[in-house]
Amino acid sequence: MRRDLVWDGCHNVRDLGGLRAAGGRRTRWGAVVRSDTPDRLTASGWAAAAAHGVRTIVDLRIPGEHHADPGHRPPGMTVVSLPLDSRDDPGHGRYNGTPFYLRHHLDSLPHRSARVLRAIAQAPLAGCSCTAWRAATARA
Repeated sequence: MRRDLVWDGCHNVRDLGGLRAAGGRRTRWGAVVRSDTPDRLTASGWAAAAAHGVRTIVDLRIPGEHHADPGHRPPGMTVVSLPLDSRDDPGHGRYNGTPFYLRHHLDSLPHRSARVLRAIAQAPLAGCSCTAWRAATARA
């Protein structure tokens, strides 16, 4: 399998298969995908996501960061909105886009990361994204 995926309109799509996991295991190829914002996916980009098996997108963005026209999203592909951040959070934006963000986020808001991981684990197959999209994808 390939780590870097080409989905027209996205610039940073990766299959997270083969990464080290607890107990010496590895993540399964085709189970988790992360990418930048799907708002820019073209019809062929959405088709590539569907062909890879994406069935659920777990969107981690704050409401208002969405700009997608769902018209190209294939029927049967669902979106679950689970924002990691809130504009009301103390220090919102303080570490965004830096290596310090994750540590700060896990220390101050672990419940939000936990609900995202639960959603990904409960999806038939799943994935995550970067700061632009901050969305997780899952496939059936």
